[in-house]
Amino acid sequence: CAPVEPETPTLQLGVWPGGTATTVLDPAPTFLEDSSGLDFQATGGGGVLWAIDNGTGTLWKLDVRADGTVAPAAGWATGKRIRFQKDAGNPSAAGPDTEGVTVDGAGFVYAASERDNGAKAVNFNVVLKVDPNAAGPDLVALQEWDLTATLPAVGANLGIEAVEWVADADLGGLWDVNTGAVYDPARYPLHGDGLFFVAVEDRGRVFAVALNSDGTHRLVADVTPGLTGVMALDYDAVLGALWAVCDDGCSNAAALIDFNGTAEPTVTGFRSPAGLPVANHEGFATAPFSIGNAVRPAWWFTDGVRPGSLRLGTLPGTVLPPTGDAPAPVADAELTDAAKGGISVPSRIVAGETLVVKIGAERAGQTVRVWLHSTPTLLGSAVVAANGTATVLVPASTPAGDHRIVVANEANVLIGWAPVRIAAAASGSLEATGSEIGWMGGAVIAALLLLGAG
Repeated sequence: CAPVEPETPTLQLGVWPGGTATTVLDPAPTFLEDSSGLDFQATGGGGVLWAIDNGTGTLWKLDVRADGTVAPAAGWATGKRIRFQKDAGNPSAAGPDTEGVTVDGAGFVYAASERDNGAKAVNFNVVLKVDPNAAGPDLVALQEWDLTATLPAVGANLGIEAVEWVADADLGGLWDVNTGAVYDPARYPLHGDGLFFVAVEDRGRVFAVALNSDGTHRLVADVTPGLTGVMALDYDAVLGALWAVCDDGCSNAAALIDFNGTAEPTVTGFRSPAGLPVANHEGFATAPFSIGNAVRPAWWFTDGVRPGSLRLGTLPGTVLPPTGDAPAPVADAELTDAAKGGISVPSRIVAGETLVVKIGAERAGQTVRVWLHSTPTLLGSAVVAANGTATVLVPASTPAGDHRIVVANEANVLIGWAPVRIAAAASGSLEATGSEIGWMGGAVIAALLLLGAG
């Protein structure tokens, strides 16, 4: 039959905020035919990328290297299969159609399935919890939550496509449909310490659900990001927002959802990177560490492709200017002694680390641009936090010596400047040597990437 033309999302789309190039990470066959969900987990030793196959329920654990490439974790070369509780004694059972995967703060893995592969004509939206440290080759669900009656009635193959756990601490702006107010975790005493966002392919809706320890659940939020379908979800710890990503049905467009404390979250749309082939990408994940030049990794996982299932791209290490344009820096002539002050920074910082700039609580909620001079370098744009601070990353490649931190508002009007001495990046840091992961500490940057449509 003729190929289906991609549908156009109702969301206005800007250019991808990261690099245009992507790199295949599995040039030799590594995964199976039905690659689906991805999720990144920060660990004490660096990071792990979880990947799942929906045809067999196979789960892979991949160690993430400092440059964003991956390798199977010890004992995980062939993965482990996730199984329904009912199939515990029947290893030949077809098993769940596991479309999405996520990991909670305690390290348990959750898979989202839209049907039983043994009954493909019936929609069965269920989330399964497994202990990834249990001996394989099969991981039988410790607990299951059937969401079928709660989510919209859809075709058998148009149900849950993605799941993402987000900690309560990161959901201060989520609007609770049950209370008509900002989400209060205390109202859900059995849910643990986070909510699960699930995406339904049909009509591209995203739901936040409290999965209770007694096997019940409660719908908390319902979001329509403006995509014709949603295949992947990822909470971006740097941006403090939730990515929702479409497949080739809408040319792999993405939406960044900012829970802003109202019933209408702020949603910003992006086209996919120019170097990402339009394909059935069903998994997407990001990580909060730098892989050089102040960029961080983003991964896509492609269904029906083998090899070439897993691709690596980039996102900015800090927030881009609100317009997505390259703004002009404040002129050096404006950085007079009379203009000095208005902000404060530590007298000494280390390249490759985060910098907290004190701007003043009176500017809370305003978007500012933070520059590094001598040679003007935009460190990023950020929304000033309630305590009057903004957090940016100083590139590890910054030359050691005396510099100036300059802060301007969105209209490029100078707010203030302060001197700073920058020490060379520590030996062994990620950007300096590529040998280990340099994590972005400090406050989470809570601004959106507001790019103009191109």
